[in-house]
Amino acid sequence: MIVRRGGGRFLRCGPAVVSLLPPLPRKVLVVLVLVVLMGRSSRAAESVLEVPTLDPWILLPSSPVTVVVSGKNLESVTGLWTSFPAEISGMARVSNDTTTFQITPRLTNQAAIGLWSTEGTNGRGEDRLAGFDSIPTVAAAPDRTVRTNAQDLVGPIAVDARFTALKSDWYRVSVQAGEEWVIEVVSRRINSPADPFLRIYDPQGHLVTFVEDTPGLGGDVRWRLIALETGDYQVEVRDSAWGGGVGHRYRVRVSHEKWDGLEHWWLPECCRPELPIAEEIEPNNSKSEAQVIPTIPGRVRGRFSNPGDRDTYRLAPGLDGWVTVLGRTRSLGSPAELRLRWRDSSGKIVAESGMTEGDEGRLIHRLQKDESMSLEVLELNGGGGAEHRYELEWLQGSPVGVTATVHHLVCAPGKTIDLKLKVQAGEFKGRLTLSVEGIPAVLAPGEIGTERESAVTLKLPESIPSGTTHWFRIGVRGDLGQASFTNSVETLFGWRKLWSHGLTPPGRLDGWFRLDVR
Repeated sequence: MIVRRGGGRFLRCGPAVVSLLPPLPRKVLVVLVLVVLMGRSSRAAESVLEVPTLDPWILLPSSPVTVVVSGKNLESVTGLWTSFPAEISGMARVSNDTTTFQITPRLTNQAAIGLWSTEGTNGRGEDRLAGFDSIPTVAAAPDRTVRTNAQDLVGPIAVDARFTALKSDWYRVSVQAGEEWVIEVVSRRINSPADPFLRIYDPQGHLVTFVEDTPGLGGDVRWRLIALETGDYQVEVRDSAWGGGVGHRYRVRVSHEKWDGLEHWWLPECCRPELPIAEEIEPNNSKSEAQVIPTIPGRVRGRFSNPGDRDTYRLAPGLDGWVTVLGRTRSLGSPAELRLRWRDSSGKIVAESGMTEGDEGRLIHRLQKDESMSLEVLELNGGGGAEHRYELEWLQGSPVGVTATVHHLVCAPGKTIDLKLKVQAGEFKGRLTLSVEGIPAVLAPGEIGTERESAVTLKLPESIPSGTTHWFRIGVRGDLGQASFTNSVETLFGWRKLWSHGLTPPGRLDGWFRLDVR
């Protein structure tokens, strides 16, 4: 059975029921089928928590606050889980649809994004997002939709609000000539469906700028205001489609610095690998200046310093095998689009990354021990500047990609659950061996071929405790003559589907399944 909640999806397994009945008339059979289907839907809805919301949804990193969890059928909620360090206490049930908690995040003063979910007698809810911001927050004025009642803001300050359908929200910012302020709207970056639009007017009411979309922010908007005169500047924000309602949340910020929460994710412990990281060292524009990457796996942080900049890297000599290079730009809030190229000793391009939906730059290539190869990194549109940051992650590679259509599984001890896999095998024609990493479960079959789609069954042991949550991966191994390759089943598709409103999930979640044992 597939149960949908919000933008995500997870599978739920249950025992098979076999009944021996005498033949029934067709009309009676139809009625019974409808009754059974209705009964199943009811039981599924009762056993799965409705997706709740959190208010406030952006927290101060180290200050205590009362948060309100709202939703439907929350009477089974007994606690709150967070991926970030926090002290949680003082649960109070206001109604079946509202519960409050006292929460004190234990973070340093930085912008960040973390995960949270409800815990209850029916298990954990879906993973939702909470943001962190170190500047003060004030409540939204109820009459801010009238221009003459624009809400006064003295920066640095932020307002958390919701758009009203067919209306704009108005704010007034008093500045001195020569001051610089970053005015931005955070919405899609915390998975709100709102698509913000920004206008700024000078003290005489003349339009300074309008911003529909800022590259790298997934649909959010930002503008650096340099005040040419002293006075009150008005800021108009609205949903681009004039939408509004409870779900259309946003945060307008007036600060000297941008909000860079996408660069700092608090993920579950298993998704926080301490990979070696190197900073780009200029000059590295040509093969002769190529910066050496000493270890695999590892990461490098770089920047396209100016338009047309190109950066070059090479691995330490002696590597023999498949190497995967993964780019990160949009998931960091960067407007850069990566093009990756492997060049041989003569400068000939032997492999180049293509652009696919949701891809931030990926290149898989087989390196020979005696080859002299360099990796060329370019900005696809020739852009550059301080905002054009990127990260490269270097991993042991594989010519075969295996993708799961879901990332969240629910199953009972001793039961089984079916999992569909999509295979992109290229020219590989062999068999792929699968193995479960992180939980004591068994996959059947343990091998799959290179057909475009495959199905496997995951069986849990009777000994795995009910009411627990686990994170695991599925390893994939193949052989190519004398060489072998390994990787993991990809799950980023499911995470994108869960957080579907413009947000690019961090690549560290890719490959991880969440399993709830119920």
